[in-house]
Amino acid sequence: MLSVNDLRQGVLFKHEEKVYQVLEFQRHKQARSKGVVNVKVKDVEFGGVREITFNSAAVVEEADAASVSLDFIFNDTRKGKVVFSEPSSKKRLEIDSSTLGEEQLGYLVSGVKVSALLSSDDIANAKIYSISLPNVVDLKVVDAPPAERGNTASGGGKPVKLETGITITTPFFIENGDVIRVNTVSGTYIERV
Repeated sequence: MLSVNDLRQGVLFKHEEKVYQVLEFQRHKQARSKGVVNVKVKDVEFGGVREITFNSAAVVEEADAASVSLDFIFNDTRKGKVVFSEPSSKKRLEIDSSTLGEEQLGYLVSGVKVSALLSSDDIANAKIYSISLPNVVDLKVVDAPPAERGNTASGGGKPVKLETGITITTPFFIENGDVIRVNTVSGTYIERV
């Protein structure tokens, strides 16, 4: 059991048969009253965010969860599944593509290593709660319009389409076939590789 006073950002716990991850934590105590703990939490299985208020003497159950590194294998658009592999055992795990969202899918190419939060240490029976992308990935440019003379005065850029289908703005010197490094958090161009 875990005291609610020990909850901090990132801690996993069970409440009402659901597993939550703490996003924000605040303790309040007013004169002559017992303290209360307000936590903003994310349901790790379904992704919903809510606020829960606990009495400061309350306890919650620690969640059974494991963080592991997985390799992205492929996105099965026909079934709506994204397939990952555990590097040492080669055990494959699937997650609904709707759980990841279009934004995260745009940065996944074969061989990318992601960090996953699993329901247990036993990979064979584990369920994926969430996926965290690396901060940067290298993607190939498949469609880049030619740079027009005179556009460099404003210091802008041009939209290019990457191998995964997403479009980002890059400097004018980027051409078809170039491999570029992209920030997955902000979705911006970093450098040519």
